Amino acid sequence: MPSDYGRNLFFLASSTNEIEIELYDSYAELLRIYPNLDDTNRVVAAAVRGKLLYYQGYPSTAETLVGYYHRIPNDMTTLTGGTDISFTGTTNVITDAGSELDDFGVGQVIDISETTNNNGSFTVVAAPSTGATLTVAEDLTTEANTSAVIKSRPDGIPEHVQESLLENFAAWQIFQRKVKNDVPMDIEAKRYHGLFLGALLSMEAAIESVPGSYQSAFSRY
Repeated sequence: MPSDYGRNLFFLASSTNEIEIELYDSYAELLRIYPNLDDTNRVVAAAVRGKLLYYQGYPSTAETLVGYYHRIPNDMTTLTGGTDISFTGTTNVITDAGSELDDFGVGQVIDISETTNNNGSFTVVAAPSTGATLTVAEDLTTEANTSAVIKSRPDGIPEHVQESLLENFAAWQIFQRKVKNDVPMDIEAKRYHGLFLGALLSMEAAIESVPGSYQSAFSRY
């Protein structure tokens, strides 16, 4: 599976043959139907085991599979560019002379501030591993050598639970560190822990009910 695979391959298709591939719940179930994994026909079935995708059959010519799954979230990050950040309006490209944009990833929403013409929110559509540039979906205004601040938003967390999830986790950890023999602190730690767990359940429910918001695609032969 791709390096950003997190969990739950929920759809798989052959774009070569334009058919949906049957997904089994486990590798063991796939083996029960195809015990030798030696079918040489086109791909018709598959299962994920850990980070590996097993499929049947094995076509004699290359076949492209496209899958959708919940990817691993990108880490949150903040970059203060000094005067290293430039914006190109014709291509919607952000350039960092220091090549420090490698912590941002495709699909992330970034908030830009401290510029003259490019403050706002943007969606990353291309992020080369060099860290020198980012391409965004929205329009930029050409601006050179700015002291821009670029922040990524919580990634992979539904917007309606971001605040409650992060704030309650932080409060829980703060009170937990101060507990020792202090009963009021212990009560507060337990309260925020409960609130955090409630927000976590809300997040999980949202992810399961709206899988398209967290999907990524891959191709394999």
